[in-house]
Amino acid sequence: MKCFMITINFEKFAGSNKCISCHKNIYDAHIQTAHFLTSSISTEKNIKGSFDTGTNTFVYSNGSLMAMQKRNDGFYQAAYIKGIEKKSQRFDITIGSGTKGQSFASWLNNKLLQLPITYFTSAHQWSNSPGYPDKIAFNRPITSRCLECHATFADKISPAEAEPEEFDKNRMILGVDCEKCHGPAKEHVEFQT
Repeated sequence: MKCFMITINFEKFAGSNKCISCHKNIYDAHIQTAHFLTSSISTEKNIKGSFDTGTNTFVYSNGSLMAMQKRNDGFYQAAYIKGIEKKSQRFDITIGSGTKGQSFASWLNNKLLQLPITYFTSAHQWSNSPGYPDKIAFNRPITSRCLECHATFADKISPAEAEPEEFDKNRMILGVDCEKCHGPAKEHVEFQT
């Protein structure tokens, strides 16, 4: 028995916005779903947690704290020990629709790291990301296994055995869109148009 592996590459995708002309009602309904909203570029509109003073921190048991901050060039999780900022990482990708909560990813060169603080919607508060230690840590890699469920496509550019994996930031399709289930649609769109 022979096994055939289908190679899916970025160029074969059309983008779900190309589906609108023929499938407008389906598209309009889909972009409201938790699937479609499962990952996106972080913006003020899609981050559910508050950046207002008094509601933007998480304090660890040792007294160190993380503050969620809006800065001129974006949103950050900043670590403070004894009131002094020690490190900060930018919110680059929002993971989760916010129905239950959201985690966040930050680019470090071509690697994606999960930020240490998650927002839990039902509690209306920032909290330690699940599985993180009770201390400040900016070291949990996001892998292709994570992106299998939280993105339509991610172009892994590192060798198979490399850890943490590296991705091409410009060849990633966030959210679970039409093409995640129906397959890359560039040829279909070209044929139909």
